[in-house]
Formats: sequence, structure tokens, C-alpha cells
Amino acid sequence: MASLRKEVYKPETDFVKKKKATFADGEPFKFGQTAGGVQGNLENLKIVKEQINKDVKISETGKQEFAKELSRLQERRKHLTDRVAKCRMWSDVYEKDIGPMENGYEHLCADIHVLYGAAKEKHAKGLQLLYKHFDYHPIYKHWDDTFT
Repeated sequence: MASLRKEVYKPETDFVKKKKATFADGEPFKFGQTAGGVQGNLENLKIVKEQINKDVKISETGKQEFAKELSRLQERRKHLTDRVAKCRMWSDVYEKDIGPMENGYEHLCADIHVLYGAAKEKHAKGLQLLYKHFDYHPIYKHWDDTFT
């Protein structure tokens, strides 16, 4: 009897054989390694992106603080500039009006010193005159005495 067995169709191995994907230079792709490497790179980039976003937020906060400090310093600078202008005006007035008087004051003090020295000498001579001619002595002076 003829075998009733069906023959199973087996395609030719040339047709079934899968062709390996290759790069342009003929090297075959290694999909598992490539996919894993790409996935790892994506995860690393995601972590780096999150870190950069945190750094940007920190930088924005620092930028705001810097702007606030800069504003405060500019205000202080304006205040000090105004103060310097007022002081210069005062200095100009002082040099114009008071400076010559100050120089005159020094001469006046020198003149007063000379006059006071002369007055002390004459007072001493006057006391000697009182001692000699009127028997005056300061120890015996009474509180209600208007003699000197």
C-alpha cells in the first residue's frame, strides 16, 4: 500500500533563512545590545535633564536674590552720592565763608594772648601798688568788701 502519509512541506532553507540586518559597512546590527545601550543613554539623559532643571531653578532663585541685592546696593549708592554732593556743597560754603574767619580767629587768639599777658602784668603791678601804699592783703579781704 502506498503510504498515505502526507508529506510535510518543508520549504527550502534558502527561503526560510532570515537575512541579518546590517549597517552600511556590512556589520550586523546587535539589536539587544544597541537597544539596551540606547535605553541606558535615555535614562542617563533623563537624570541629567532633571539635574539641569534643578540647577536652573536654583539659578533663577539666585538671580532673583542677586537682583534684589543689586537694587538695594543701587539705592544705597544713590543715597551716598546725594550725601557726598551735600557734603561738597557744605565744604564749598565753609571754605568760602568760614575759612577766612577761621584764619582770622587764629590771629585773634594770638592777639588776645598778647593782650592777656599784658593785662596780667598790669594786674600784678596794681596788686603790688595796693600792698605797698594801702596795706592790702587778700587774706584779710571781707566778703562784702568791694575794694577789688
